[in-house]
Formats: sequence, structure tokens, C-alpha cells
Amino acid sequence: MQNELQSTEQPSNPIDRSAIFFQESFLSQSECQELITRHQLNSSTTPSAVIDSLGKVLVTQKYRDSREHFERDGATEFQHIIDRLHLRFKQAWLTRSGAEADGKIVGGLTVLGYDRGGHFNWHRDSSKSMRGRFLTAAILLTPTSQFKGGEFLFARLNQKSAQAVIEAGDLLIFPSEAMHKVRPVTEGKRFSMVALWSDLQAQCENPTELRYHAECEEPLSSPTDPDDPDGV
Repeated sequence: MQNELQSTEQPSNPIDRSAIFFQESFLSQSECQELITRHQLNSSTTPSAVIDSLGKVLVTQKYRDSREHFERDGATEFQHIIDRLHLRFKQAWLTRSGAEADGKIVGGLTVLGYDRGGHFNWHRDSSKSMRGRFLTAAILLTPTSQFKGGEFLFARLNQKSAQAVIEAGDLLIFPSEAMHKVRPVTEGKRFSMVALWSDLQAQCENPTELRYHAECEEPLSSPTDPDDPDGV
């Protein structure tokens, strides 16, 4: 399926597509299913943690309602995926900046499971204490025919939002400071995989923050999402 960014309001100034790297079918169907199976066997059943704008780690369903499983770099049978993803991160950075950068995937892979009602409100995958150049990778694992809702949205500069239309296995890489969200799942289950990449000069005052990789915004400062009046 060809990658698209669909506006929820058809605003006049479109999102900057040059900041987003896309690869169709980065993961095979079997790789997607293997990651889903691993999540189902090992995922956390508690609400996932997030970091608020002050750097405080919270466990709350207000911003994020999902279950997660972590595959650590260097200690996983999915190392081949980490290695392939690392190459795509470097390619994405070169495409975006025109310069090469040594870097690494921070920690490993996080597989997220969203049951009915599961969501992740507007957030950035970086916090004020993280210094350096960061990119985020997001891969949908579940075919869109198997769930409803759960749309992946980017914020636009004019405070309106645009939906990234992707299929299972497709890869998106984007700047970690970009605001984005996952709308509530209304039917079925939605699984995805995310990873964070930084250049070797990146630093973090509190390394544990990289485990949660999310800085959330209060709803009043979030982009307009007219089809989602509750701000979730």
C-alpha cells in the first residue's frame, strides 16, 4: 500500500513530508506475527508509563492505555530486525539532513498492544533532559482489516492533524520531537513496534527516561483533532 498522509480537515498548508522516511513492507507478515506472539506471551498488564512535560514519570491511562513488551538490543532473537532497522535509521538521517551520522538504537524494540479503547494521546518521543539528535521508528504489526480505530496521527504546524495511512509491516521514521498520537481502538486489537535512535553524541541526564520515550502534552496545548472531541 502506498504511504499517504490524509488531513482530518484538509488544511491549506500540508505536513512536511520530507521529515518522514517511509518504507513499504519493511517487516514480512511472518515477522509481524512473531512479534505479536511474543507480546501476547510476555507483555506487561499494567498501564504503560509516560513522562510529563516536567520530566515526571507517571503511570496513567489518561494519556496512554496500552500493554508493552521490550526486546533488548543484544539479547533478543529479533536482533536481525534491530540490525536492519539501524541501517534504515542511518539512511533516514542522511535523507533528512544530507549528512551521515553514527548512531545507535536506544535499548531495543518496544512492542505495543492496544485493546479496545487503547490509545496514546498527543506526545513527543523525547523529553527536555534528552540532548542530541533523535529519530523514532514506528511499524504497524496488525493488518488494518483486523481492527478499527487506532489511527496514527501527526500534528501539523497549523495545529491541525494528518493521518498516516499505512499497512502491516510498513515503516515510518520521523523526528522524535514531532507530536503524534494513536486514536482509541474501537474494535479488535492493534499491535505496533517502536524504536528510538540517537547519534553517539546524544546524552540523557536520566537514562531511565529512554525506556519510556514519551513526553506528553496537556490536551489544551495539543493540536486540533475535530473527529476526536474528547481529546484522547
